[in-house]
Amino acid sequence: MPFSLNAKALYRGAAALIVCVAVARIASTYRQVTQTIDESSHIDCGMQLLQDRVYDIEVKHGPLARVFVALGPYLAGLRRPENGRVDEVDTYAEGNAILNTNNRYWHNLALARLGTLPFFLLACAVVWLWSAHVFGEPAALLSVLVFTLIPPVLAHAGLATTDMAAAATLIAALYGLTLWIERPAGWAALRFGAAAGFAIVTKLSAALFLPGAGAILLLLGFAMGDGAVRKRPLGKTGRDVLVALAAMYVAMWAGYLFTTYPIQASQSHDTFDRLFRKAPAMGRAFHWLLETPVGAGQIPGGLRDLALDNRGGHTGFILGQWRHRGWWYFFPVLLLVKTPLPVFLLSGIGTAILALSFKQRRDWRKIALILLPATVLALAMQGNINIGLRHVLAVYPFLAVLSGYAASELWAPARRPLLTRSLLAGILACLIGSSVLTHPDYLAYFNWLAVGHPERIALDSDLDWGQDLARLSAWLHARGVEDFALSYYGRADLERAGLPAFHELAPNQKVSGWVAISAYNRGLPSPFVVRRLAGMAPYYSIPWNFEKLKPEPGPFAWVLAYQPVTRIGGSIFVYHIAPQ
Repeated sequence: MPFSLNAKALYRGAAALIVCVAVARIASTYRQVTQTIDESSHIDCGMQLLQDRVYDIEVKHGPLARVFVALGPYLAGLRRPENGRVDEVDTYAEGNAILNTNNRYWHNLALARLGTLPFFLLACAVVWLWSAHVFGEPAALLSVLVFTLIPPVLAHAGLATTDMAAAATLIAALYGLTLWIERPAGWAALRFGAAAGFAIVTKLSAALFLPGAGAILLLLGFAMGDGAVRKRPLGKTGRDVLVALAAMYVAMWAGYLFTTYPIQASQSHDTFDRLFRKAPAMGRAFHWLLETPVGAGQIPGGLRDLALDNRGGHTGFILGQWRHRGWWYFFPVLLLVKTPLPVFLLSGIGTAILALSFKQRRDWRKIALILLPATVLALAMQGNINIGLRHVLAVYPFLAVLSGYAASELWAPARRPLLTRSLLAGILACLIGSSVLTHPDYLAYFNWLAVGHPERIALDSDLDWGQDLARLSAWLHARGVEDFALSYYGRADLERAGLPAFHELAPNQKVSGWVAISAYNRGLPSPFVVRRLAGMAPYYSIPWNFEKLKPEPGPFAWVLAYQPVTRIGGSIFVYHIAPQ
């Protein structure tokens, strides 16, 4: 039954109000949550492109989200220190210098974090549009409500990082491809190409997710669509492909602010030298091609670095285990314990309804909403970098759409409306309540399956990313603590953190008195490697071959024998240890 104009305006107004409430909740965390580990680096890299028109410190991440988070500080007059060339380690110190300019740390950090809000709004818009397009506006309103209540979404929407931007641009590109399959035309191809280009230049891992998820959409559209794509003349389809590729390239170049960079500068070209050993002129031509600056020339090198990073792995933690090359079940486990259970229930109901009705109504657009998040998850499970649920944040918009559809079906059932509406009200009340009570600890959120000891399930950016240093300082000052031992996992400048007098909690040394230790450091195994940067806490990492060495208790395992006085924000344990 079609909705009147007034009804449509009411739904859209309600959705806008829901999004505004979510934005207010996100913004309220800016001055409570200390910078997380990656934020200073992202700000510095984005500032390099804005300030120097160069982007070469760390190219395995695209620049678009970084430019957005650096734009606020840049417009406020903040600049990178003139220290010459820096590497991937120095960029944390450079970012800290930007944040601490004029002793306005919280103001500068808020300016940077505002750069992520446009991507959160983009994600909300795509959730609304996709859900309304397939299920109608009542379902879309409920989808937006669910999406804005998911703590991991709120957490990463409030940080100056790339993960919210990556999720938003990826789903925007997939929605654009869906619209082109439905009604293939040059304008739709242009829109999809631009969205895909922005997704890739936001985070280069989109170059993995887009082909896989896009292939699923194309197969469904060709196999079960109304024939618009199949009947389109081959010439027009070819033209659409060229239009999409051209738009994609321009969008990627725009992400680099239309700067140029050689594909492979000042490096050996051994492969081409061997290939054209008997044709040196051809070899010189390829050398010239590789060394000539072109638009978005960093992308091939970034993809290469990303592939090497994935091949080498990254030490992660899950269910009490540390491993360098990850686990196939890492992301499914995190989704299970960090997704609100009402979202699981609603999205499961929506999936079941769609699956059961598929035989009667073979609507490929609906079944795609089940297959696309499964595809993103399956592709991520093939990687060796298991350091956070944030890498599959794009799953949540699809769960929200499925949840909104299920909620709309429960609200207007054919039979027993009172029962189903009461059930829906209870589910939504639980979701709203858990989301509100989590504030502002969205990053450290775990659902009821992990009550008590989430640090036994996951660490790093899923629990402890350095976000609670300011709250630790406030807690210690409120209790008159004048000196304590600290082992902090984070990149914040400790000299400017407003802490009481403190000394480093050295590895494998028992102390007495007040002790504060981050959950990540407390759970470290041995052996370990310590990296020290000026003004920052020692950064403990695990050598790549630690699994082959004899396991020993971690450097701070001794504190596990004591009962903590409190836990600050879920990520820092505070102890008061009596003298021996």
